[in-house]
Amino acid sequence: MGLIRKVLWLKRQSNEEGFTLIESLIVLLIFIVLSLALVVNMKPAKEHAVISQFFEQLEKDILYAQQHAVVSQNSYYFIYSASSKQYSIRSSGIYPQKLIERAYNEEITMTKQTMPYTFYFDPQGNISASGTILVQYKEQHYLIKFYLGKGRFHVEKV
Repeated sequence: MGLIRKVLWLKRQSNEEGFTLIESLIVLLIFIVLSLALVVNMKPAKEHAVISQFFEQLEKDILYAQQHAVVSQNSYYFIYSASSKQYSIRSSGIYPQKLIERAYNEEITMTKQTMPYTFYFDPQGNISASGTILVQYKEQHYLIKFYLGKGRFHVEKV
């Protein structure tokens, strides 16, 4: 009788501890489904971060060029290139000083609409031309509109 009690006691102990294979598989399946949902939702957030970071940096660089022109009392040129995927800011003169040269994401395209590929800010901070630049990122289209006067501009989604 002592042996049967011992076997029943061991059986009861083993049933109370640990997880069965089915329980472990269910938990693993739930974890995989939640992980996939997270990965699928991260792609649009990454795409939004790329384009918003691009416009944030571009805005800061343009304002920096304008401020630098006023402070140094010299004209500063903003030059963008659709083929090389970069833009630069340089001073005017015989030996132009390179203020900024920045490459941007390969999937972003800046195309001339009515704004020339090169424009400048004069020593009073005024922009040399008004117009628009088309920016494309994947299926999204944006217009950067520059206004004459104090070099104001804004971005709008098309």
